[in-house]
Amino acid sequence: DNKSESLNAAVYGGAVYAGYNMNIEGNKSVLITGNKAIASTLAYGGAIYGGQNVTLSNNDEVVIRGNYEKHGDSYRMRSIYSLGTLSMSTQENQTISIYDSVYAGAALNISASGLVQLSGEYIASDLNQVKSGAVTIEELIASRTSIVEGPTVQWGSGIFSIQQGAILRTEGDLV
Repeated sequence: DNKSESLNAAVYGGAVYAGYNMNIEGNKSVLITGNKAIASTLAYGGAIYGGQNVTLSNNDEVVIRGNYEKHGDSYRMRSIYSLGTLSMSTQENQTISIYDSVYAGAALNISASGLVQLSGEYIASDLNQVKSGAVTIEELIASRTSIVEGPTVQWGSGIFSIQQGAILRTEGDLV
């Protein structure tokens, strides 16, 4: 439940700014929720901004949900903004569940022996944004698109799932 806000400058990460690489590794449980990056100019990463690579690996359970960017009149449910590669890795019986969109400037790498999922499922706080008039339902629906500027690569015996209205747009190869 962090907020980074500026009326006259760009905002990078509602909760965490990493100028270079950011690694979230080896935890039992990771919950990242309710963070906001708000700016009149540009906002990057409702929860996490990575100036290079962002890595989520070897955590028993990761849930990222209810984070958003807002700049000017533009609203997007987005949790992670990585200028480099976004890597998500699970071992057997581990899960990563991301309910907000993500942005990867170089590539998205998925290594799953467990489960990695992108989901567009809504929660009460998402719908309260619509009820309060802060966003339109169209903006909320459109903000479920995760963007990868480079290739999306998946390997391993686990599952990479895109579900419940989430969209993955990859500019490079899907491997």
